[in-house]
Amino acid sequence: MPAVALVGLERLRPVVDRFFGRLSRPVRTNLTVLVQAFVSLTAALRSGQGELTLAAVARAMPLGTTFKDRYKRLNRFLDNRLFDPHGLTEGLFAVLLGLTALRTAIPVVLDQSTVGLAQLLLAGIPVAGRILPLALLTFTYADIQTRPEREKSQNFIEHCFFLRLLEAAPAGVRLCFILDRGYARVSLLRLLLAQPRASFILRARREVVIERPKGGRRTRCPLGSLRAPAGQPRRLAGIRYRGHHPVEVDLIIYYEAGHKEPWYLVVPPGSAAWLPTAEVVALYRRRMHIEQGFRDFKTHLGVRGLRLQVRVSERVQRLLMAFTLAYALVVVLGMSRLAEQARARLEDQRDTGRHGTARILSVRTVAALLLGGLCAELLDRLARTVAQLLTCTLAGRGLYYIALTL
Repeated sequence: MPAVALVGLERLRPVVDRFFGRLSRPVRTNLTVLVQAFVSLTAALRSGQGELTLAAVARAMPLGTTFKDRYKRLNRFLDNRLFDPHGLTEGLFAVLLGLTALRTAIPVVLDQSTVGLAQLLLAGIPVAGRILPLALLTFTYADIQTRPEREKSQNFIEHCFFLRLLEAAPAGVRLCFILDRGYARVSLLRLLLAQPRASFILRARREVVIERPKGGRRTRCPLGSLRAPAGQPRRLAGIRYRGHHPVEVDLIIYYEAGHKEPWYLVVPPGSAAWLPTAEVVALYRRRMHIEQGFRDFKTHLGVRGLRLQVRVSERVQRLLMAFTLAYALVVVLGMSRLAEQARARLEDQRDTGRHGTARILSVRTVAALLLGGLCAELLDRLARTVAQLLTCTLAGRGLYYIALTL
């Protein structure tokens, strides 16, 4: 039996039924089939040249039918207007955080990239150099132009995405959004500050002018004029950020030797007690995990090759929602003790560390190699590990926490 078959339809279907029960039965069936197809494509060790097509996805669907029938079934699924991918966000939260979240604050990295003709907003929890995807949203710039006038803005779409994440999060859980400079606008800060379950770490541009208290009065200066000793973060309170109607925030300045410029990190005002300076710097370092996630999507799976021509944003979003669940399962498998044992056999580490690690293979790659059967002597243990992973997920323990014990 191929190793990838260990993640089979009969094991995946109960998980999909439990956490995505609001979807209709046919949609859940097709979603399960697509999750299995994406696990198979991951195990096929696709390279950056292996661009993904709908035909490749259809061929990977584990159905005993002709290619033509599978291709038609895939297209019906992507065109099914009864399948609203937005409704999967709550299910993904439950899969990742479990039915009873063990932590009250969860870091969430959010960024934008391009998939074919569509723009992709992706949010996920950073772990082990990758992310566990929580939610995604696709749109095209042509879509924005057809919206009502008050909604004809990418900022409006992004604000709705943030609010949807907060609405889907389990009660009592605070989301700490880790954001790059593209989100450093006052309107978003006001939106997040108004949400009791949201906090943020946002990198600001050095050109931004702020007001800060100094010598008993307030002075204006660009962020780029502020400095901190290398390796020693500096925190300033009572900062008025930007514009004629500024927002009050705390500011953390951090410079690391070898970087081109300091980080200017904006956080909620008066947050030093529950968002310490050292933790802010450590969390922002993890923002790059989402870039690795985008690389996995585009290069190793070949999503950059998607060239859908009609109903682009809706169809890409439905396709990628199935991939996010498969991707989360693969990443957690790559964090298991079995994967660490396989890594010792599959990898020669670098003599000199790169990006803070001497490892060459990512957790996703190690899991793909295991599922691809490159460690045949570990097949029995792989079967037990996959069974444990899916059993714990079905029990509602949450992939985010299972990863620490698997």
